[in-house]
Amino acid sequence: MLENVTIKAYNNASILKTIKVKDAPIPHLADLDIGPPLKSLYFYSDDEVRKLVDNEALCSLFAPLLASLLREIISIRDHDQDQANTKRQAQKDKEKDVDVST
Repeated sequence: MLENVTIKAYNNASILKTIKVKDAPIPHLADLDIGPPLKSLYFYSDDEVRKLVDNEALCSLFAPLLASLLREIISIRDHDQDQANTKRQAQKDKEKDVDVST
């Protein structure tokens, strides 16, 4: 979601501003947290993540997505694919056993 990408950039700029002040030769000791307040990212529910996993067009619609969310989506897709492959292989093995016994 573009909103999360924008918020992430905003938060990073705020954090960087605070770090720069802390690293300055004579920091203002009274208030070292000078960057603007951080904003909360949008939280995706499990159902929303599942919809993104199952629908690549939906991912494109909400692009750009945060790298962490993309990694989660890819991880779930890989896991789903592994499970499907395991199930498919088990079914083939079962069919093979039935053919051998008949």
